[in-house]
Amino acid sequence: MQIVFWLEPAEPDRAFYQAIIDRLSEQYDAARFGAHITLYVDEFDPNLDIPSLLETVAQDIPVIDLKIDRIQYSGSFTKTLFIQLQSDSKLEQLFEAVRNYSGSPSGYVLNPHLSLIYSRSLTEAQKQELADEIELRDRSIRFDQISVLTASKKVETREDIESAQIIHRKRLKLA
Repeated sequence: MQIVFWLEPAEPDRAFYQAIIDRLSEQYDAARFGAHITLYVDEFDPNLDIPSLLETVAQDIPVIDLKIDRIQYSGSFTKTLFIQLQSDSKLEQLFEAVRNYSGSPSGYVLNPHLSLIYSRSLTEAQKQELADEIELRDRSIRFDQISVLTASKKVETREDIESAQIIHRKRLKLA
C-alpha cells in the first residue's frame, strides 16, 4: 500500500478537465479518476497523522496557478495522454514540505502533469489524434486542494486506479 498526494484543480478548471476525463474514459472504456496532478508518492505509514500533515504543509501555500506547456502522450499507462505543466516555486515548496514531513523521503520526482486518460488500448495514432483535437480552456490551471489517497503500489490497471481511496482533503488558502 502506498500514500499518494494529489493537487486538484479549482473551479471552473476542475469541472472543465473532469468533463474531458469522463468523456475519454466513457469513449474508450478506460479507468475513471478525478482531475489531479500527483504531488508526491510514498510508502503508507498508518501512524502518519494526515490531517496534521496537511494543516502544516498547506498553511502557508496559497492556491497555485501552473502554466500549461502542451498536451503529450506516452507509452506509460499513467501518462497515456496528459497535459504537461510548468512547475513553479509554490508547487516546489509544497512538494518539499510534503516530502520532508514524510520522515524517510521516497525517490519520487515531481513532474507536474494532468492526465486525461489511462489506457493501454489506445494506438499511437489515436493518442496523436486526441492530442491534436483537445482544446484547452486556458493557458494555465489553478489548483486549490490537496487530497491524500491510499493506493496499490503498482498502478498498471484500471482496477489499480479505481481502487484508490481518498482519506483526507485540505483546501489551500486563498491568495
